[in-house]
Amino acid sequence: MAVEKDAFEVKLFAKGQQVATSTDVKLWQGVLAAISRSGEEGSVVSSGFLSGSLLTDAGQIDDPVVKLAKEIGIDVSMLQGACEPQKEEPYLHLDMHCWGEWANNIPERGPASVSTTALASTLLCLWFRSAGLGNPTLQQSQNILSAIGVEGKNPARSIKNCKWLQLRGEQTLQLNPSAIKQAIETARAFCEKRVPKYESE
Repeated sequence: MAVEKDAFEVKLFAKGQQVATSTDVKLWQGVLAAISRSGEEGSVVSSGFLSGSLLTDAGQIDDPVVKLAKEIGIDVSMLQGACEPQKEEPYLHLDMHCWGEWANNIPERGPASVSTTALASTLLCLWFRSAGLGNPTLQQSQNILSAIGVEGKNPARSIKNCKWLQLRGEQTLQLNPSAIKQAIETARAFCEKRVPKYESE
């Protein structure tokens, strides 16, 4: 009988964080068998099973999506669901549900306020850094917003008013190294559909 693709899935966690996943049926069967005989001679460790396909699959930890999820401190699936990072244009696809929660909860003024341009630029800068894509542009952040029908008002001023972002020239975006924690908290808050909590608050 044919096995439906993706019917079985193995997930590898390290300190509560998902670092790898596989839908390889043989890998799933091997892990199940190893767990069943855990503690016996020839178990998952002594059989050398971990030195084979499982560790090869765990090599996905070098994947930029996994790297970014780890830096932000969230599960890979949550990151993919919230902004679907990829190496081609438009680089990010913001989830409408995450965006709706963000727009409804973020105050227009005060220490927890974050402009739409600052949010898109923050996510983009963090992703570019993890993926080794160099520095994104202000226009690229606006393209991300346009894709969900949102307009970033006064984008250049929004970046200049954001502590963790910097604008080089008229278009080049980059993170402020001295405020990286705030950038990460902003990204995590968006993915978790909540208001950011910065250390200065």
